[in-house]
Parts: sequence; structure tokens; C-alpha cells
Amino acid sequence: MNGEVNGISINSRSSEIFNMKKILLSTVLLAFSSFLFAQEWVNKIMDPNVNFYEVQEAFNDHWGDKGYERGKGWKQYKRWEYNAATRTYPTGERNNSKTYFDAWKLVQKMNKNEAKSTSAWQPVGPTSWASQGWNPGFGLVHAIVEDPNDANTIYVVTPSGGHWKSKNSVNDWTPLTDNLPAIGASGLAIVPNNSSILYLATGDGNSSDTYSFGVMKSLDGGLSWETTSLIHNIADGVRCTDILMDPTNSQKLWVSTNSGLSLTTDGGASWSQTLSDNIRDIEIKPGDPGVVYCAGTKFYKSTDGGLNFTQILDGTPSSTAVNRLALTVSADDPDVVYILAGSNEDSGFYGLYRSSDSGESFELRSDSPNILTYSDTGDQEGGQSWYDLAIAASPDDANEIYVGGINVWRSNDGGTNWTILSHWVHPSSIGYTHADIHSLETYGDKVYCGSDGGIFISTNNGNLWTDISEGLQISQFYRIAVSTTNPDLILTASQDNGTNLFSSPDDYNHLLGGDGNMALIDYTNDQIMYSAYPGGEFQRSTDGGMSFSDFSNGIEETGAWVTPLEIHPTNHNILCAAIENVWKTGSNGI
Repeated sequence: MNGEVNGISINSRSSEIFNMKKILLSTVLLAFSSFLFAQEWVNKIMDPNVNFYEVQEAFNDHWGDKGYERGKGWKQYKRWEYNAATRTYPTGERNNSKTYFDAWKLVQKMNKNEAKSTSAWQPVGPTSWASQGWNPGFGLVHAIVEDPNDANTIYVVTPSGGHWKSKNSVNDWTPLTDNLPAIGASGLAIVPNNSSILYLATGDGNSSDTYSFGVMKSLDGGLSWETTSLIHNIADGVRCTDILMDPTNSQKLWVSTNSGLSLTTDGGASWSQTLSDNIRDIEIKPGDPGVVYCAGTKFYKSTDGGLNFTQILDGTPSSTAVNRLALTVSADDPDVVYILAGSNEDSGFYGLYRSSDSGESFELRSDSPNILTYSDTGDQEGGQSWYDLAIAASPDDANEIYVGGINVWRSNDGGTNWTILSHWVHPSSIGYTHADIHSLETYGDKVYCGSDGGIFISTNNGNLWTDISEGLQISQFYRIAVSTTNPDLILTASQDNGTNLFSSPDDYNHLLGGDGNMALIDYTNDQIMYSAYPGGEFQRSTDGGMSFSDFSNGIEETGAWVTPLEIHPTNHNILCAAIENVWKTGSNGI
């Protein structure tokens, strides 16, 4: 056989293992190990000013030679590493996307805001799914906002799929940000008496998959957008994480970032930074917008509308012991404030803290079971609190609170005891919401859940969940493959939403769960398909995706997050994989 994989010549007379380790390490391999997130880790990853190779080195030093452990953050790091590598200069500098924003501003000046093309591009989904995999979904949702003037209209913002609107609260989604220079977002605020005015906090505040360039404003319900004066140069490494509007004054908003809290009192015309720290969450005391709470790894309180803040130490967890805090309040008892804390040691559940005096002091309500882990009983260690951490309180009962990590849990006694409401495996006798919860919101008797797989709603206190993501086209694809004989047969591999097969309009079948990291269809027989899990764990189907089996037996190396796999151009029985060395198979199986 003579062929080429990633530009490297392959000759069949060579041995099956080609000793090209040094070359492949420089072009394909990006450091293979897994890791356990501590606060130092999170800071390095989230700060684009830290050199890419320094992050890799810190990763390797911390994790060592341990293998993959579920629910400890290994997959989240590998996704980031794969994504960041394509946006990194050879020097390791990561701040190279300001060019896109500058170009977009130039296009605005040229009055070419809408993309023009002679190509007839049409979206093909997924817009719905049938499932034989264990965690079906559509894509990652960061925040959920219900229209203050129409409870049937809801908005979601996503880290790389844009900002979407549904007018009937279910399966009717319209994208609103396709013409922005970057379509990732982490927060949305709507003027209470005028739903046409929206404020969007751009970028991926959780893991920097997309870049933040500040806060955008729309005066026509999201049909068009303009910049506010809060514009971040990408090179500054600022990430928006949340945005909140004063319910009594729509000109006043707070925006949290990894470098502090900013305030506008004139609808975005001007901003001032009122706090310098890594802030992830903001809340206002119900009925008293002069009292503002915010937190990153420290809890702060303001009594003058966010102009000045004081760190509260009485009963709050040590900032060195936690990697992230999340907050919630309830209109039922405005003096109550909850803090959900993730452990800096293993990203598991550090504790749930409650204040009954408007955030002046706190008490620990519980630190077990581990409600942030994979287990439906909370009996496992660790979690992913740096990445997925959410809490919400019922507006009608301050003792009823919901927590999301990998699953969703509820407490009816103010955080002392917990009941699991959903599990990440589908189907589930407990109830299903896709893994990795980023947003929990309560509106009256409704609870919304935003996760790595879309948006779910419950109208009975979380006892039953309905997936309302259908129509959201926000999947993050690693690979796609199209049949050479049937152009409507498409195999896709997506981040945390597995391997999916598109075979006709609106017909997606979720074949494999987890991360789908490879998609190939045999060019002589489209019943033969190939997929992969992270690290080169290759899967093969010979029945059009109805079933898959592992065919990576014999490979004694670990591949990259997305391990290259190619079919020989003239002999479909020969496949080649680039790991540390190049491996090949001569019978559709390695």
C-alpha cells in the first residue's frame, strides 16, 4: 500500500507500527494524560494570557500518569485543549481572535452587516432525535431567561451556538446572533417593560471555547445588535460570565467577568468597574435592588447598589478551599441567601451555606452526600464544579432549592437533606436531564435546566422533566461524514452529545453517547461506519449504525482527544490511525 495520512507517506512494506513518534507528537499529539482540577488549574485555563504550553505542563504535572476518571474534569480539559490548540500561535500565545472583531466592525462601517452568498446553505440539524445511546442531546446551554412580558417566550444563550428564542416555550427556536463576529454567550438581560431591548454578555464564561468581546445591545428583539461601550479586546483575556438588570431601573445593569464586576447606569453608554476579582455569579436582594451579592471564590455584598462591595467572611467557606461559588435568593424570604460551593481539592461538593440576615453571616447546611458527582446516590468522590455548577430557589418557598452539577438535586428544608431529581443516563427511572448542568432557573411553578445537552423544563418541582430543545441547532461537531452514494446520509461526531446519524429530514438517531470524536463512512458500503471515543477508542458498525463494536484491540497507545483515522483511498479495507506511531489495519479492524 502507498498512501498518506496527515501528509506523512506510508508504505505497505513497512511494519505496522511506523516509528514517527517525534513528528506526530509535534503535529497531532497534544499531551495525553488526564487531570483533576484544582483552583490553580482553573485559573490557568481561564486566563488566555497564560501560554498554551504552560497550561499543558501544569496539566501534566498535576494529573501525572493516572488514567481517565469519570466526573473529575478530564474530558472538559481535553475538549478545551483540542479547541485551544487550533487557535494558538506556535509560540503558545492564545490571544489571536481580536482580528475577527476588528473585521466585523469594518464590515459594519461598510453597511454589510448581513452575510451575502450565492450558495444555498440549509441547516440539517440535528433538530430532533431518537435514541439508542445513553445521553442524547442537542448542545450546550449556558443560560435561560423567560420573557418578563410573555411567559411563553424563552431565550437561551450558548457558548458557541449563539442566542436563540422560542415563542411558545417548546420546540420552536429561532437564532438571533448568526451575524455577530462570535456567537458564544454566557448571559442575557431583558428590559422588564420592553422585550425588544436585550443585553447580551458574549463569550464562553465557563471554558473559553469562544471569545468574549463585551456586551452587545439589541433594540429590536435580537434582529440586530450594536456594541455598548463595554468592549473587551480579546488580548485582555476578559470573559463575561453573567449579566443582571435592576428590576426597577432598566438602565442599570451589572456584568460579571473573570477580572471583576462592571456597572452601567445609562443603558450601556458607559460602564465603571466596581469590583476587581474573578466573579462568576450575581444576585439582587428581592425587593431591594440596593443590596447586591456576587461571588467567584469569595462572597461579596453591596448595600449601595453595587458601587462598593465588602467581602463577607462570617460563615463563608475559605476562598482557598473552593474553586467556585454559585448564589441564589428567593422572593419568598428576601433575607435568605444561599451559597453553593465546589471543592478546590477534587471539584466535588464542598458545601451548601445559608444566610438568614441578607448575607451578613452564613451557616453550613450540608456537605454530603456529594450532589455534584455522577452517582445517583452521591456516594462517589469528585465532580466538575469548576465547569458545571448551578443553584436556584423557588420564588414561593425559600426552603425549596435546586442544585445542578452532573445531575439535578432538590432540597425541601433549606439545603440540609437532598433528593435526586434527574440522572445523566438515558433512559432513567429517576428522570433524565443531560449531564453537566450550567443553569437552573425558577419562574413560578416552572424549573428550567440548561445543560451540555440542551434545555429541559419541569412544572412539578423537578419530579418530571421534558426536553424542549427540539429545533435548537447548537451541537459542537468534531467531525462529519457523508455517504458517497446517498448525500442525505450523514454521520456526525459531537461534543458530549455523541455520534448521531442523519438519514432524512428531521430524522436524527443518537447512536452512541459521550463525546463522539470521529465520523467515517465506507465509500463502497455506507452500512459500514466508524466512530470513536476520546483517545482513539475506535468503534465500527456494519449495519448502518444499528450497533457498534470496538475495533481498537491491539493498539497499545493512547491517541489525541480527536485521534486521526482515515480510510485508504483505493483499498477500503485498509485504515490508518495516527497516535504516537502510525497504525494500520488490513481488514476493517485494527
